[in-house]
Amino acid sequence: MKKGWIPILGLASVLALLAYFFYAGQRAPGEISAKPGAPMRLRVLIEQGYGEADIELPFQQLLEEILAPAGVELLGSEATTFDATLTLKVRGRAHGAEYRGPGFLYSGALVSGTISLQGREGPALERDFCRGICPPSMVEGGKHSSEPSSAPFAEALLGGEFGGGGWCDLRSAGPEGAPQEPEPEEPREAFLPALLEIVGEAYGYQLLVPVAVRGGIDVSRWGRLSPLRSHRDVRLDATRELKRASDPGVVDLLLTALEAVDPEAVANAAYALGELQDPRAVEPLAVVVRGGRPNSDGWTRLRVFPHEMFSALQDTAKVEAATALGQIGDPRAVEPLIEVLQDEPSKMRIVAAQALGTLGAVRAVEPLLAALEDESPDVRREAAKALGRIGDPRAVERLVALAEDESDPAHWGAREALYTIAERHRVPVGAARPVDWRRWWERNQHRFQANQ
Repeated sequence: MKKGWIPILGLASVLALLAYFFYAGQRAPGEISAKPGAPMRLRVLIEQGYGEADIELPFQQLLEEILAPAGVELLGSEATTFDATLTLKVRGRAHGAEYRGPGFLYSGALVSGTISLQGREGPALERDFCRGICPPSMVEGGKHSSEPSSAPFAEALLGGEFGGGGWCDLRSAGPEGAPQEPEPEEPREAFLPALLEIVGEAYGYQLLVPVAVRGGIDVSRWGRLSPLRSHRDVRLDATRELKRASDPGVVDLLLTALEAVDPEAVANAAYALGELQDPRAVEPLAVVVRGGRPNSDGWTRLRVFPHEMFSALQDTAKVEAATALGQIGDPRAVEPLIEVLQDEPSKMRIVAAQALGTLGAVRAVEPLLAALEDESPDVRREAAKALGRIGDPRAVERLVALAEDESDPAHWGAREALYTIAERHRVPVGAARPVDWRRWWERNQHRFQANQ
């Protein structure tokens, strides 16, 4: 090779290396990266027992499905290289009741335990959890049996409705004559919130943002242990944990998620932003409501999906974004919501009306009055209720007319709105029921005219 080529090849190699590091550091639209430097390799130790029931819940799989979106790698108990150890100690008890016909069936369960996270240094973090399902008064045929292993342990873990000291008396109940054990005092927190809280506290709540946006449980692989909770429930649990954090980086990551191509991820991010109520989200959410996708080009690029099947999910994303705008309560949301109220499918017009009512937007009174003529009775009902929450006297006469039209299913919304407006303006409606709203209006019209 001639010596003259060496500097050229060397320069090309340097440029290629620089290009590699540049593009490797770039993030695809909507892709969320966890907090830099967060430990990602957790050794998992699981101890579980359920009394006489000969079962094991698939905790390793469950943890993988919950934490994988956060980039956490879960290792088995034999691992020697890891950043921290996550230990689950779980106990459960089958509960049952006597049913006419089949006799005693194990149709209830209680699952409780401790989650511990121990790093290389410092004290371990621990959280207790407990959830249960009371034996119902009636059961479906074939769903339960007289064997303790048939008790709904997975449903109790992920879908139980109470902790210790709950609304029913769960005892370690067996068939009549079997020994009864006293119920110990149990913690009240559920498993998923306890897990997400301990991970967020240990490594920063930014780590939970991907879980809130994309996390879930694939219940189809649980077989007969399939829990009642869906993907959405895991995301809601993660969002509730994010609300505890005061980290501005959480909102930044959620705003990044609004750029995702996956409309379901956009919907989940919009929901979380509404719960956090950060005003920085108003303009990006307004773009989503209008059918666009926020990006570096000024939040204007239109969203394009590869197949018609995504249109329903896109509508879901827009619904969540509109709802979030109402929750945040910023006046900048009024104009995009008015646009939606006038030119969208009925479910979007419903949400826009609800959000405008939540905002108390006087600017929206005229568009909402026009929506009282909407072809959808649901839109008319929500527009009436929104006018009631805004409380502008200009709406009263139209609401009276709708309230007295019992042939219109939306008349109930108008009556609710009139009660709200009457209370706000301190105009009595009298004790008679049902209220004769037309006569009430004739007697009190002058009071509202004075307030206009």
